[in-house]
Amino acid sequence: MRRRVRNTINNCGYISDTNKMLTSTNSELSIYDLKPREVIAEIGFGTGWLTGVILIHYDSLTYYANDIDEASLKAIDPITKKYLDSRKTPNSNKLIIVKGTTTKTNLPENTFDKIIVRETFHHFEYPNEMLQDIKKLLKLNGKLFVYEP
Repeated sequence: MRRRVRNTINNCGYISDTNKMLTSTNSELSIYDLKPREVIAEIGFGTGWLTGVILIHYDSLTYYANDIDEASLKAIDPITKKYLDSRKTPNSNKLIIVKGTTTKTNLPENTFDKIIVRETFHHFEYPNEMLQDIKKLLKLNGKLFVYEP
């Protein structure tokens, strides 16, 4: 998974109009059907904007943000803090950031209700190995969502 981060770390992935972000992703988010107390992984979070939308508009999730890009990993904490400042209610989500490798996510096995791979699959250097790893991460009846436009 390689990601190029175009903005500075302070502004990387941050979009101030969070209502517009939600509106523009509502149809996609409805497919994910996120529910309180679910454990979710986003593999290849990149600039962190989807992570931000979810942390603002959903409650009681355990959300793992996973990437291998150093700039993305450095930027995710300040970006999510900016997003969480715009929540209308106190944050009840738990965010866990995990650095992966080109062949493994380093996420815990048999843990996830849902895994989101959004605009990232084409960055996998070893897609077969990554898919084998992802398969081990899902709970029984867990769902994998791959979005590649």
